[in-house]
Order: sequence, then structure tokens, then C-alpha cells
Amino acid sequence: MFLYALTILSATLASAKDSAKPGQMHLAVGGPNEFVAAWYTKDEKASSMCLYGLSPNELSMASSDGTSITYLENWGTHHRARMTDLIPDSTYYYQCGDADKGMSEVFSFKSLPKDGNTAPLRFGILGDMGWLDSVQRPMRKLGDITMESNWSAVYSRNLMEQWKNDGEVDMFYHVGDVGYADDATFHSIATAVQFEYEDAYNGYMDWIENVTATMPYHVCPGNHESECHDPRCVVQFKKYGRPLSNFTAYNSRWVMPSESSGGVQSMWFSWDHGPVHFTSIDTSTDFEGAPEGEKGDSGIFAAGHFAPDGVYLAWVEADLKKASEDPNVEWIIAGGHRPLHTDDGWGKDMNDLFVKYGVSMYFAGHSHSYSRYDAEDHEGIIHVTVGGAGCEEMRFSDTNPTPGMHVGTTCSEWVANGPKTDSGVSKNKLESCASATFFTDAYAIGKLTIEDGGHGDLKWELMSSMDGSVIDSVGISKN
Repeated sequence: MFLYALTILSATLASAKDSAKPGQMHLAVGGPNEFVAAWYTKDEKASSMCLYGLSPNELSMASSDGTSITYLENWGTHHRARMTDLIPDSTYYYQCGDADKGMSEVFSFKSLPKDGNTAPLRFGILGDMGWLDSVQRPMRKLGDITMESNWSAVYSRNLMEQWKNDGEVDMFYHVGDVGYADDATFHSIATAVQFEYEDAYNGYMDWIENVTATMPYHVCPGNHESECHDPRCVVQFKKYGRPLSNFTAYNSRWVMPSESSGGVQSMWFSWDHGPVHFTSIDTSTDFEGAPEGEKGDSGIFAAGHFAPDGVYLAWVEADLKKASEDPNVEWIIAGGHRPLHTDDGWGKDMNDLFVKYGVSMYFAGHSHSYSRYDAEDHEGIIHVTVGGAGCEEMRFSDTNPTPGMHVGTTCSEWVANGPKTDSGVSKNKLESCASATFFTDAYAIGKLTIEDGGHGDLKWELMSSMDGSVIDSVGISKN
């Protein structure tokens, strides 16, 4: 009896320790000389702190402001803590968690360089990437709705891993639709008997941890971040629907540099990397006619209103104005989930702000393809839609002999064969790819490089996720 009780006690303690083990580690830029670490534990009472230092054997510095959020009862807790006073351009080692219940493994990252650095600044940029593929997560039809039966995010994920391993990027910027947890209900018959939204989100975060734990991974809100589409979220609204509405999971899991830039949660924010200023906008809420300004992606649950009317757009202009007047800022880059060039209303107004304050490029996703629009057609601003990383709603090319290779289909073929709305009108026509300087529906992600520590010329390259080859490129000379 004693041995049986001891065995039960040991199993209980092991289970408790496992529930407090941190996972899904991811980093973001904070204020000057600081990074923010965020992570997940099953234990909803675990505390939040990080130890860090310049040696893996001497983590002599500690965070002092760790906090956590539990947005869905019995589904774990999401933690965050700041690592401050970082020496520029230095390799740091860190681990996070609860000192009594368990800490993460030791990860490392390199802090941002100080101005005067001559090495190029490099940003991996992608949009609309799901989790795994249709072999590992097969699709099923739900009512009149069906997803693509032949898709993959693995190729783009592998290319990200290669860039990380080879030191080819300093950080990633994912312009919305991160992981597609809301599409989890379409993946297997098991959805009929179990709740899959959180499992899918956790799966995605685990899948990318060895990238996100080693460099900043910035995100902006897309329509697929707005809410849960599992039937339980409607039937059991108080338990699931309300806690998972209005970008709650997104804002709880991701900690973007909003506090340091005067933004709101992780909806809109900005950050600097040397003389490069990034303004990340919200194309979903808080402006007149916003697509998720009143209701989320399903049209059922309330959404939007993260700030009083007018505050968001005033912030965008103030942020751009401040950057344009800063003598230390030489490039202003903007990003958001939805393309702006096809919108004659708010999109045009935003582009006018970009023109006024000297934005060089705007990156978007939403359309599951790639399009580049010349600066000459948009008053000096290059617009890039880089939404072809691979997701449940993006298929391999039907017409190319080798599916997914960079030849892709033409714009007209893509529109004709694209997903249809109930009225039979192709959703892809909203992208107006016919007006693009360059278009492809290949699986691809891109790299933005600015030479001479951010003071030199700018180069954008789209790479095939299948073989890493350059599909499209464009440059802007500083002089």
C-alpha cells in the first residue's frame, strides 16, 4: 500500500511539474534595448519571470514585470516578461517560467545592433501561413463549406527554418492570418466530439517555437485572428464564444511593442530596427467601414472598438509623422493584413498618409497569392501582397506540372479557378491581381534587406518556398 501511494504521489508531482513547464516561447522587440518574451503553461497558477545573461551558465539578470493572462478556463495561461538593459549586438541566453515549478530550456537570441552597424538589416516577411498540411491535417466538408484538399505550410516553414539556421534574417514579420486556428473545425470528424481551436493554436505555436524563441517574430491582426468558428463557440457562447471573440486569443498570446510605441494591445504598434521604422497597422477594426469593426469574421460575434473613435487613425498619423521627422530614421516601412491599393475609400486615405510621411513600402497578406504593385502607380510607394505562405484556403497550382513551383498560374487562371462566394463571384477578384506588376500563386515568402546597417539601399526578394529560388525582386536606391 505504501509503495502504491508513493507511486501515485510521484505521478501526481510529475504531472504538476509537466503542467508548469513553459512552451511556445516567442520574442518581440520591446522598448529601446529590450525584448519581450512570451510563453504558455498548462498550469494557470504558474508565475512569470525570465532569467537572462551573456553566458548560458550565468543568467545573472532577471525580469521584474512578468504577467499572465488566462482567457479560456482550463486551457492554460499565457505569460510575458521583459528583458531590459540589453547590450546592443550581443548574444544573450535566457530561460523563462516559474522558479519553483519549472523553467524552460535555455534559449539564445542576438540583441538589436546599435546605429553605426554596417551589416545589412534583414527581415523575413510572410502572410497567411497555416499549420502543417493536408496530409497531416486532412480537410472535411462542413455543410456547404469546404477547404482546399491539397495544401501545405510545411515548405514555407522549412524555408524559415533554413533562414534562421543560416543567419539570413534578424526577425520575422507575419502580416496576419497566423496559424488558422479558426479553421480547425474543418479538419477532421473528431471536431464533432472535441473542441479543436486551442489545440490548433497551440500546435502552431509549438511548431514555430525554435524560430520564435531565437529572434523577434512580429505579427499583425488578420481576419482569421478575430474569433473562433467551432460550433461550440455558438452553442456554448459563454464558455467558448465570448472568451474567444474580438481577437482575444491573438491579443493574449502575442505581445507586440504597443506600450513603447503608444499603440493598443497587439492591434497597432511600431518599432525601430536601427534607422528603419516599421508601422504595423490594423486593417480589421477601429475605422469607419472596418471589416471586423462591429462583428468578427463570421458576422456573429461582436468585435472592434479597441479605442475611442478616431484614436487609431490619429495614432497612425502621429506615428508616421514622428518617424518622418526623426533624423535617425532613414526608411519607413508599413504593414497590415489587408491590401490597400484596391480600396478607394479608407485604403486610399491610408495610402495618402503613407505618401505624406514618406513610407517606402507597404506589405500585406489576405489574398493567398503574391502581387507587387509599382511605386509609379501608387504615388511613390511599392505595395506588396505576400499572402502565399500556404494555408487551408490555398491550394497547389492546378495547371503547373510540378505543383507549387514558382511558375504558378496566371492571374486570369487564378481568378477563374479561385474559391467562390455563395453568389459565384470569385473572392480572388477583390485582389485585382490583373493590375499587378508581378503576380504568382506559388508558395512563397519574402526577405527585405537594407544594406549598410539600414542606411543603404533597400532590396525586396520573393523566394519560392519549394526550392528557395528568387521569384521576384525589386530595389530602391537610397540616393
